[in-house]
Amino acid sequence: MQRTPITVRSGLDCALRQARPAESQKAKSQGAESQRVRVRWTKDQGTKDQAAKARWTKVQWTVVGAVMLTTTNLLVDAAWAQTDQVLPPAWSAAWENPPLDYRPMQIVHGVAPRFARADGMEQVLGERRGTTGFDEGMEYFLRRGRGGIVCNVSFDHYLESEDNWRTLVEAVNTCDDLGMQVWIYDEKGYPSASAGGLVLRGHPEFEALLLAFRGTDLSDPAALFLRKAYEHTHAANNYHAKRRYPNLIDDRATRRFLEVTHEEYYKRLQKHFGKTIRAFFTDEPSLMAVDLGAIPEPAGSKVPVDDPLDPEVPPLPTVPWAYDLPDRYADRYQQNLDQCRASLFAGESESDRQVRRRYWSLIGDLVAERYFGMIRDWARQHGTASSGHNLHEESIIHHVPLYGNGLKVISRMDIPGLDMLSSDPQVVIHSGWQTAAMPLSGALLRGNRRVMTEVSDFSQKMSGAGPAPLEAIMATAAWQAAWGVTEFNL
Repeated sequence: MQRTPITVRSGLDCALRQARPAESQKAKSQGAESQRVRVRWTKDQGTKDQAAKARWTKVQWTVVGAVMLTTTNLLVDAAWAQTDQVLPPAWSAAWENPPLDYRPMQIVHGVAPRFARADGMEQVLGERRGTTGFDEGMEYFLRRGRGGIVCNVSFDHYLESEDNWRTLVEAVNTCDDLGMQVWIYDEKGYPSASAGGLVLRGHPEFEALLLAFRGTDLSDPAALFLRKAYEHTHAANNYHAKRRYPNLIDDRATRRFLEVTHEEYYKRLQKHFGKTIRAFFTDEPSLMAVDLGAIPEPAGSKVPVDDPLDPEVPPLPTVPWAYDLPDRYADRYQQNLDQCRASLFAGESESDRQVRRRYWSLIGDLVAERYFGMIRDWARQHGTASSGHNLHEESIIHHVPLYGNGLKVISRMDIPGLDMLSSDPQVVIHSGWQTAAMPLSGALLRGNRRVMTEVSDFSQKMSGAGPAPLEAIMATAAWQAAWGVTEFNL
């Protein structure tokens, strides 16, 4: 059959004009051909074409074509060496109008009744519609290219108001009627794991625990002591709330989190699991074992305080701890951890280094098993996937104190993810690409391919420089897609 190449404009103007204006202009001056890619396809790819079609339409919607190209004539023939014919008509149609499953999703924290009109939709439309409030709200997202929502029950009386649960159920029913997919956001704000404080209510023993070092003499038995992980941690320094936090390496805490959160969603929305409800989104859980610094002002002083902080608690070197950590260490290494705790903080001998290697290896396994693994197992048993993203996934130096092993724990998600809250393409090009590379590696290690991003211009808005222009937002999303991201949550 005669081969007819299809020319796809790469959108390079969008990405490179934002990132490298001079290079973009130079590329433009070299002729329109440098802005195009000739794509050839065949019909004999069998079932592989179906998966490729899904990836391709997803990629198109997020403008990934804009940045998967260089200023040279990049031929997709290199990736599709066996292709020989035109793009199938069904693929072309999906490219022009992607199905809902391939479109970005909108994060909506709390589908409250007042949100039903989607921020005054009647005024925007200039007319009244005959649909219900919920239909109007969901159609608001559909008309703006969204394929679904990431949502949760209202933060007001979180997980405890039946009125709010009824509102959420009606909203999810409407999404089902409209063919929209739904992901469940698993926390009141962030970081995930506390259920807005319900996990620790009546169970203070589940709170994150630290081994702290005070003084200069490690031989002094009083220099090492256990304390709760709250002051000088991410639990007390985030943009949502200062709130005490559960222990990710305590299986009892995660079991309680699943009981008060996931089971409550399943109780009310069971018929939608595995169909309309596709995944659970967990947001920046961590071990709370390192001081990341305070939230900058003026935002820091505006963060609500759920649990008062003790100003007398000093910042100290700390490592994570759990009720059965010495037993788990002894089971694995046949060594008494209590007798070598000092090596966790200092010491250059081989035995000191061995203790630290063993300890952090165990911590990584416990986080993977007792938090991410337990959530993934629950999600799979209930017909959904586990997703979300970690804290500081872009900074490998933080992976050890926050997770023990950042790559290992993120690979326990069915759909590993990241957040990119800056829509400055310069940030993505020069450092942000690492943020996407980590969850992509985690997915590939487990034989998966889906990678999620929470992407927005949050940083620009917080600094007073936002909202970011559409071109910058598109370029930022496209650079992430070039690094393997497949699911976009806005």
